[in-house]
This record gives sequence, C-alpha cells and structure tokens, in this order.
Amino acid sequence: MDPESLRASMPALEETAYLNTGASSPSHRRVVEAVTDFLTRHGYEAPTDEGMYPVAFDAMDAARETVADFVGADGEEIALTNSTADGISRVAAAIDWEPGDVVVRTDLEHPAGTLPWDRLADVADIEVRVVETEGGRLSMDALKDAVADARLVTLSSLTWTHGTQLPVGQVVDVAHDAGAQVLVDAVQSPGQVPVDVKQWGADFVAGAGHKWLMGVWGGGFLYVDSDAIASLEPRRLSYMGVEEMGGEGYDFRAGARRFEIGTTSPLPYVASRRPSTPSRTSGWRRFRTTSNR
Repeated sequence: MDPESLRASMPALEETAYLNTGASSPSHRRVVEAVTDFLTRHGYEAPTDEGMYPVAFDAMDAARETVADFVGADGEEIALTNSTADGISRVAAAIDWEPGDVVVRTDLEHPAGTLPWDRLADVADIEVRVVETEGGRLSMDALKDAVADARLVTLSSLTWTHGTQLPVGQVVDVAHDAGAQVLVDAVQSPGQVPVDVKQWGADFVAGAGHKWLMGVWGGGFLYVDSDAIASLEPRRLSYMGVEEMGGEGYDFRAGARRFEIGTTSPLPYVASRRPSTPSRTSGWRRFRTTSNR
C-alpha cells in the first residue's frame, strides 16, 4: 500500500498531518471495523452459538500466534498483556529479588522502564544502576563496567528520547557473559524496524501495537524466552495461567501464558491481527522479516 492510500484510509489524517505516532497512532478504518465486527459477533451471536468464551479464546490464540510469528518467537513464548508497562511489571514482579540485587538500565528509558525498578528499590532493597549516555548513544565500555555484578539489564530497543536504535544483541552478549538477564522495552520498534527476538537473544521483550502498527490501546505482549521461563515465579495467578481449573493445587501453563491474568477484552488483540488490505500490509503482519537492523 502506498502512503497516499494509507493516509486516505485513516480518518484522523483527512485534515491534518499526524506526527505523534511514537506516542499513539491514529487507527486505520479496517482496524476499527475488525474490532466492531468482532464486538458484534461476541455480544450478539456468540452467547447462543459457540459461546462467548470459546470465541474470545480463539481470537486470543490467533493473536498470540500472529505476534509470535511477527517477532520471531514460538507461540508458547508469548503472553498477551495490556501494555508494554504491564509486561515489564509482570517480569519485575516474578523475579525472586534479594536485597542488594542490581538492575542496570540506561538513562534513556521511558517511565514504564524505570518506575518498576524504583519501586523495587524501595520495597525489596535492590540497587538500580543507571548507565549515562551521550546524545542517545550507549557506550559498551560503560555498560560492561555497570553489569559486572548485575542480575538484570533493561533497555529500550529504540529510544523514545532520541529515536536511536540501541545495540540490543551486543548488550545481551555483554549481560549474559556477566550472568545477568536482559529485558527489552521494544514498543517503538514493531512497525518501524524489523524485530527478531531470537536474533536479539534477550530473555524478556515487552511491547504493544498501538504505536507504529496502528492498533488500539490495550494490545500488549510479553515474550519470555523458553530457557528463561524457569527463572520467573508469577506472584499473580488466575485461571488463564494454569493448565486446568478446579480441583486441588495447580500447574502453571507451559511458557509465557502463565503470566496472563483473568478475563480480559479480546478486542485489542483482534485489532492487532487485522491487516489494512487483503494483501496484508498492516497490523502485526505488515513488517515481518527474518533480519534485524
């Protein structure tokens, strides 16, 4: 789809040039139509047909697979969340912190990537170590010094302050060599640059589709690498995160789905799957590649 056709299908652009997509994108007509169509089916037809839960769960299962394919993950490594901040917070709450544990972050992080660690510094006595940058550029030497005794390193893949792409793969290598895990705030990348979480090698990646992918609010995701899942212990748990409901005891779902909480609206995930044209040129499917810059 050429830019003129894309603009013509986005009502918010009829009278203006919108330049704040890094905060939240205006919606494409087909995205809103997909949400409206699903809501009509879910509210009017499903109650007396398949049932409201099967229809919703099928939509969410499909969304997980679409997101997984888009970011180069396996389906079991994706949990659907409400936002990037929500995904980051779920990881922060699932680590068994000890007093004195070190979290390293850059000075380029959004509050979604700083506040969970500031709170843990208050309640769990962890240390938050900030790597200073210059002009949005990260010094790998400074990073190596900071992560020597760290438990977790967190950074943005594409910074909201400067628009710079940080060298995620290099950061992961340095952190893993030091024995630290890595959490990436990737919300500014999907739709702007190719994303391949396996190539990054990060343990955890949080993102959402309401920015460059023209989704709606509430369509977040959390990637948890299959090798890192055992290092997390969910503190919040609901029927969505266990293998079977009822009976005595419980078993976590395999993979990242153990971090999904309760009955939630499938609408943001329906929106994230919807292509803007039959040729699939928008939504999570738009920019999928097998390489990463």
